[in-house]
Amino acid sequence: MNLCLAISLLGFAAGLAQAQTATVQVSHNDPNAVVFPGETLEVRVVVSWQGAIQFAGLRGNSLATGSLGSASNVGSAFSPPGALWRHGTPIAGDIISHNIATISGYWTTTPPPPAFMSSGVEYLTYDWIAPQVSAPTLIEFDFVADPIAPNVRLYENFATPGFVEAQTIYVGTSILVVPMPGTMAIIAAFVLARVRRR
Repeated sequence: MNLCLAISLLGFAAGLAQAQTATVQVSHNDPNAVVFPGETLEVRVVVSWQGAIQFAGLRGNSLATGSLGSASNVGSAFSPPGALWRHGTPIAGDIISHNIATISGYWTTTPPPPAFMSSGVEYLTYDWIAPQVSAPTLIEFDFVADPIAPNVRLYENFATPGFVEAQTIYVGTSILVVPMPGTMAIIAAFVLARVRRR
């Protein structure tokens, strides 16, 4: 009985060791995470994974809180031969319907990128311009996967053309947009003037 239990536990542990996991992390290039209206950030979405040899695909939207700001200059480091990709459409502060799918190394003599790049591949980049605000406003950036494909897809090996769904963690970031110093002074003067009138 104990031997059967031990064998079962070993099998379970071996299964966990082979499990595919992935992380989709959003970041930006402002070191202080505080900007004024009109300032431009570069937003990056990086995909990393374990337990598989090649990225197969991911689709979804990169969203800013309330769609605030303005997004443009969409790009990606994914441009391997045979990849099917749609960089998405900037709408206000969001990038909508970004989608990349790659062909397995099973079909080629030389596995195309991003094979062997599991430590992190720049899946999506874009510029984002901070909106006008009248008070400090925290804006969060998140990558939201399409409900049809809620996980990163991976090619486990080159022995089969099929992909697997990886257990995926999505990590967002944020930025604080503060009014221009002059704007705050104007608002304060306006409020003070109203108080004096009363």
